[in-house]
Amino acid sequence: LPTTIDTSYGICEVPFGVVRRKPYIQGYNKKGEWPVQRFAAIEDGKHGVALVNTGVQGVEINGGTIWTTLLRAPKNECAGMVPDETSSQHGFHTFKFALVAYEGSWKESPLLTIAQEFNSPIQVLKGTELKIAEGVPYIKIDRRNIVLSAVKLPEDGADGEIIIRIYESVGCACESSIYIKDASNVWMTNVDELKLEPVELDGEKLKVCMQPFEIKTLRVRKNGY
Repeated sequence: LPTTIDTSYGICEVPFGVVRRKPYIQGYNKKGEWPVQRFAAIEDGKHGVALVNTGVQGVEINGGTIWTTLLRAPKNECAGMVPDETSSQHGFHTFKFALVAYEGSWKESPLLTIAQEFNSPIQVLKGTELKIAEGVPYIKIDRRNIVLSAVKLPEDGADGEIIIRIYESVGCACESSIYIKDASNVWMTNVDELKLEPVELDGEKLKVCMQPFEIKTLRVRKNGY
């Protein structure tokens, strides 16, 4: 993907964050690639362009061009890889990318939202009907840089409780307001989803202070339980 942006520095998404990377010295078993999660971008302070992927995560950025590796299928043995018909690289493959142009910095652009929606489109499944008043969200976060990463049932199966995981995505500390429909109690948790300190609720809203790239997990009890 050649561009007119003169840079060899890339903005690469990694799990729960973003890093700025430059090309490294190539060698026998390395070709200048960096791993990215859902997008890699380049920008010049005024404009930017990003390549959003769906599982093709080897990226090299050099001289204003973004390269991505589609397949790895060596003809000879390479670092333990032996080509044969059982390799996942054989057969038919479908590749899907999105090209996103934006002004200014990626931090103020909808790039991360686009990448998230492109990789996890809305799916409608047949199930129990849940009636929600028109215009009233189930969960609402007031800041774009705070990403809703997961909504799930707790591992211990507690009735009337859900787990919500959020993270700060651009490297800026901030305070965020979160609305959770029908929330009656909220606790911070550890990675084992054990309740720690309670979080003060204002009706069905709460405020959380996030450090750069911080991950937080909340445990929520719904009204009626």
